[in-house]
Amino acid sequence: MPTATIEGPPLPLKKKRQLVPTITDMIGRSYDWTADRLIVIIHEKSNENVARGGVLHSGRQLTKEGG
Repeated sequence: MPTATIEGPPLPLKKKRQLVPTITDMIGRSYDWTADRLIVIIHEKSNENVARGGVLHSGRQLTKEGG
């Protein structure tokens, strides 16, 4: 069964409800499979558990653009 794993910062439930059907649809069209055969897993990571360039994200000033 195709499985998509999304890793990123926490999302509000409303955003997850928008994200999951979109990803499921894209995977389903690619594999030509129905949605009930596809799995989407969201792994949320807080900024205190993610680092880039040797610096925890919790120690950075991040912008919406991902800078």
